Amino acid sequence: MLNDLVTTINGLRDQIATYRPELSKNEYRTRTVLIDPLLKALGWDVTDPGSVTVEYEVGNGRADYGLRRGLEHPPVMVVEAKHLDKNLAPDIGQLLGYATERGVVWSCITDGNIWEVYRSFEMNVPVEERLKLRVTITEGDSTTVALALLGLWQQSLRGTGNLQQASQPLMDADQPPPPEQGWTPLSGEFNATGMVPTAVRFQDGEKHIHTWRGFVIETLGWLHRAGVPLSEFKRSQGRYLFSLSGKHPTGRDFRHPIPLPAIGVVIEANISAKEAVRQTRRLLVHVGKDPALVSLTMKQASWAQQ
Repeated sequence: MLNDLVTTINGLRDQIATYRPELSKNEYRTRTVLIDPLLKALGWDVTDPGSVTVEYEVGNGRADYGLRRGLEHPPVMVVEAKHLDKNLAPDIGQLLGYATERGVVWSCITDGNIWEVYRSFEMNVPVEERLKLRVTITEGDSTTVALALLGLWQQSLRGTGNLQQASQPLMDADQPPPPEQGWTPLSGEFNATGMVPTAVRFQDGEKHIHTWRGFVIETLGWLHRAGVPLSEFKRSQGRYLFSLSGKHPTGRDFRHPIPLPAIGVVIEANISAKEAVRQTRRLLVHVGKDPALVSLTMKQASWAQQ
């Protein structure tokens, strides 16, 4: 595998040297000539939807690639492509926004020559400190470049295989285990409408639940046990998911307040299934927790069976 990767890198260097003027003007050509071949050499087949989702939808935008473990799993990384020699710095914020919107742990931005990988969400950590890997295809020995890029190898990101030992692996101890049958990770793509949760699993154990507000409450309890400070969190510009006072930013009282004395906050229990999932995912990203660390079991609601 390493020899094949070195061969690919040497080929990319030749392409950059020969076609730099053309590639520096066109993102699509950069993708097909430089980015797609390297992804393929790293085990990410851009023609296989179970491996790579091209134009991965995130909120109101799209990331160029979503690298995934299979169609049934959420991406482990989003990749944003730019044309060769484009300044990447102005687009890093957009990239991280794509990743945090969907709870994707790793973010990569590249112009086909420079590859930068960021930890998508780390609470109160400057963007520059979230940079975990930076590799330039045209700089240094080809073998050294290949070894550095092994952090992006498919099996390294999947958390299996031994070649990741050749370089600093990207996936660390925070990487969640593969989901068990019947359990849906919060980072996954699922429709909660018409469903009710039956249990939620955290790193420190499982809780039986039967409502979506119970799901939110148990998640807040887990964060509290983990030492995460909780005071207030906005679900929209004028509304809180929870606050210290049980009032929204406008001063209006919560419609269905539920005090949580052990945590010291009041939650707004007037929340739909879809919003409970969306806002809990946003909250976890906000405090620097991977949504994949939280899993659910669900069943169809009785009213939805009629």
